[in-house]
Amino acid sequence: MITERKTNRYVVCPEKLIENSFTSAYDSASDAPIITKPDLAVTIFSCLSMVIIVVMCLLTAFFESKKPEMIWLIIAGVAALLTIRIVYKHFAALKTYKNANSEGTKKFDFKAEYKGLFPADLPAEMPAAEFTRVLAPMQNRQKKDMYNNAIRDLISKLNTKNNPNDILCKNITLYGELMTQPKKRYYITGEDGKIVVYDSDFMDPKGELVCDPDDVLSFGSYANYPSKINGKGVKVGQDAIIIEIKTGDGEEDRLYLEAHANDYDRIRKLLGARKER
Repeated sequence: MITERKTNRYVVCPEKLIENSFTSAYDSASDAPIITKPDLAVTIFSCLSMVIIVVMCLLTAFFESKKPEMIWLIIAGVAALLTIRIVYKHFAALKTYKNANSEGTKKFDFKAEYKGLFPADLPAEMPAAEFTRVLAPMQNRQKKDMYNNAIRDLISKLNTKNNPNDILCKNITLYGELMTQPKKRYYITGEDGKIVVYDSDFMDPKGELVCDPDDVLSFGSYANYPSKINGKGVKVGQDAIIIEIKTGDGEEDRLYLEAHANDYDRIRKLLGARKER
C-alpha cells in the first residue's frame, strides 16, 4: 500500500539545536573533562536487570531446594548491592552535571550569553532554510571564537538537514499530488520498515510517499525495462537505474523512478537483491 502525506523532514527545533551547538563548541574549547548528563534509561534498565537477578536467585534458593543454598543468597546479596550502587552513581553523576551547569558557573554564563545572540521570538519549530537565514548575518561576527564555531556548526547541521545523504532520484511517471511533473528530484530512503520517497525541494516540499517494501516490485538497469515506461517523451539516461513501485491493483499502475548508476550499491542494499531485474 502506498500513501501520500505531508513531510516535516526539513523542519527543525531551534532551541534544541542552539543548545547542542553551544555544548559541542564549549566542550571542544574547554580543557576540563566533559561532564555529560547521566542516561536515566540506562540506569532504569540496569536496575531492572539486577532486580530480576535478585528475584531469580531468591526463588531458586527458597523454592527449588528444601533448604536455602548459601550461594544463591550470596549472589542475590551482591546483585542487591550493585543495584544500590547503580542508583547512587546515577544521582552522584546527576549532581555533578547540575553543578557544572548551574547558575554562576562559567559554562552557564557563556551559555546565557550565547543564547542571547539569537532572536527571542524564535518559534518552537521552523523550516531549516528559514533558520539558516536568521543565522547568516551572525556568522563569523561574534567576539568569541567559541560562539563563531558554534554558529558554523549550527549552519553545517542545517545544510545537512536540507541536503541529506539519501539516494537521489527523479520521477519518470506521475503520481498523486506530489509528482505532477516529470523529472523532478526526490530522495528515497528506508524508515521504520517502509520505503519513503520525499520531495527534495527543502524550501517548499510538497510531501512524501510511503510504501511497503513489497510494493517496490523491482529495480535494475534501464535496458531491462520496456521503452513504454517513458512513453510520454521523458528522456532517461541509458545507464540509469530504474525503480519500479506498485501504486494500484492494475497492471499499468506503476511509478517509475530514475536513479544514478553510481548509486547502484546503495539501491541494492536498500531494496534487496531479490528485487533486481
